[in-house]
Amino acid sequence: LAKAPYSANAVVILNMEKIKASPMGMREGWAKGMEKAFASGLSRVPPKATRFVLAAQIDFEFMNPVWEMAVGTVAQPVSLEELAKARGGIPDTVEGLAGTALPNNVFAVQFDPTTVGAMAPSNRQAVVRWLRDLKSTTNPQLSPYLKRAAGYSDEAGTEIIMAIDLDGTTQLERVHKRLKEKEFLKEAKVDVAELARLALGIQGVRVGVRIKETPFAAIAVDFRDDVSLLAP
Repeated sequence: LAKAPYSANAVVILNMEKIKASPMGMREGWAKGMEKAFASGLSRVPPKATRFVLAAQIDFEFMNPVWEMAVGTVAQPVSLEELAKARGGIPDTVEGLAGTALPNNVFAVQFDPTTVGAMAPSNRQAVVRWLRDLKSTTNPQLSPYLKRAAGYSDEAGTEIIMAIDLDGTTQLERVHKRLKEKEFLKEAKVDVAELARLALGIQGVRVGVRIKETPFAAIAVDFRDDVSLLAP
């Protein structure tokens, strides 16, 4: 996760070893299924990945990613040169690391023999800046909300964590106008002006998934302020 660009406002963390070894994963043969899905382009996660992080900077106005990146560790060493040959990529060296521009608009880099990163769209300048930021001693940090949310994976052993940082995304007048249109709020006799101000303090949304015999998910929406106003 430390390799994610600081401007990320969304992350997904996957413990692939635990997912594949879960009772449901073993029963349904997910290990083999992931190989087929990756080979056909249906999945972004390499089948030999043990841990995998996706991060993105989402433009919330248009709900599109400005950029997306992934970093994964694999059980055995991989060769980016072989990947380039297999996928028709163009070999490169970026900030001292082996890299390749792949034809699917992705730029991949190799951090070490078992750790590979990728960024899309395949903007070489953006990749260079990303790698320079990682090497810089003054490298800006990922937002506190995303770092805190990611920690739940270690604390609870959750196989899948997704977190979206919403701090600073809400605009008071726009939220107030939308809330005034909601009939159920009028029926609940909630103070819409107070509710709009509460929305300004939204920190983000977290989703955690445990996979045993069946999947179980929990969703949390985090606010800065007391949310008892929402009780009705």
